[in-house]
Amino acid sequence: MRLISKPTTLPHDRIDKDALSVVADLQRAGHVTYLVGGCVRDLLLGTTPKDFDIATGATPKQIRKLFRNCQIIGRRFKLAHVYFGPKILEVATFRGRGSIALGNNEMDAEEVIERTNLFGTPEQDAKSRDFTVNGLFYDPIARTVIDHVNGQPDLANKQLRTIGDPFVRLQEDPVRILRAIKFCSRLGFTIEAATQRAMREYSRDITLCPPPRVTEEIFRLAESAYAAKAFSAMIQFGVMESVLPEVYAFIRAADRDVPFEKTPYYRFLSGLDRLATINGGVPRDFLLTTLFFPVGIHFSGLKGNPYREWGSVFDEWFRAVGIRMHMPTRLRSRMRAIVDLVQHMLAEPIPSRPGRTRTVLRDSVFPMALCLLRLHVQSYAEGAEAYENWATLALDHGIVASPEPSSITAEHQYKHTGTKKLDQAEEPTADRNATPPKAKKHHRRRTKQRRR
Repeated sequence: MRLISKPTTLPHDRIDKDALSVVADLQRAGHVTYLVGGCVRDLLLGTTPKDFDIATGATPKQIRKLFRNCQIIGRRFKLAHVYFGPKILEVATFRGRGSIALGNNEMDAEEVIERTNLFGTPEQDAKSRDFTVNGLFYDPIARTVIDHVNGQPDLANKQLRTIGDPFVRLQEDPVRILRAIKFCSRLGFTIEAATQRAMREYSRDITLCPPPRVTEEIFRLAESAYAAKAFSAMIQFGVMESVLPEVYAFIRAADRDVPFEKTPYYRFLSGLDRLATINGGVPRDFLLTTLFFPVGIHFSGLKGNPYREWGSVFDEWFRAVGIRMHMPTRLRSRMRAIVDLVQHMLAEPIPSRPGRTRTVLRDSVFPMALCLLRLHVQSYAEGAEAYENWATLALDHGIVASPEPSSITAEHQYKHTGTKKLDQAEEPTADRNATPPKAKKHHRRRTKQRRR
């Protein structure tokens, strides 16, 4: 069934101008083209979308011929990325009936690639998507909403429902369970009853999906500024014990009679959500450290013992978790650095060594460590003296607790640490044996001639 809404429902001042331009160019070239997915959902809800995805009848090669600033990516289903400076607009050809996103399929790779690389019609594409509220198309040129999946009534009722049989759709890709939790937490939607039953039925199958996909969805869920609600829903649907067993064990190690919403860890996550809201998001190194800091401190035996080397002990405990979740080494090393600084502040609540204090304050992760310590104090009521003293000292140096890395100014750096400002630094001593940059090429030529 095709439903077309009134043209005045979607404000064009909230639509990216480059996205409008790409849609217009594709339509002028004779290709059916729409805005699709979350951007249409958010526009109908009255919010400004973060990303704009485009679906079209043009093949990736046809898209590339139209746009010089285009690159084709993907192996299973090819997509076109159209670049506007640092911004990327994803343009996908309508998917056909054979297009599936199996997370735990038993077919061999070539069969999957063959089935998932089929192009199709707009209706087939809409029905291949996960939830009805994400299956809406919008034609910004004709100013019409196209609904092949009956998504507008669900959007009006703020209800999340799979497209098709939920037991089939969630079994073929269990990662959709995490996406359902993310949407209902962020948008305040309720989940339709049959979809809820299917989520509980296949919650353990998430572990059969590729770990990088699962980890990416956990990151997106946690950085949505609704992590506390999302983690509560993960416990409710039996997902937490499968995807984050360490966190689940930590929560259950407390009084089982206390609801999760009353625990210190829930307050900890709520503080993370406030930071994400105020700062428009948080870096993933800070996010990862925050999620696992109370858990790791508990299971590593570091709680109440600020004189051990927290960073190395914490990293050793997290090693198995990082391997299972395919966590990048860069994030793990940053997490270790943040935990090390928190330990230093707790071990020395009254800074008394000027040299060491300057080193700590100049560390790029210090604002993040101070911010994490503040969350710990607010949630667990521990380390208040250390936080107050270090926060006061940091403020004197122009540093505030923040989930972002240090941005200490040159003036503060010179005034409080004795380090010269960049424009006052001495000229580096020239190396007499160094080859001048412009002479390097000729120097290499002369060397070759001598060898001959």
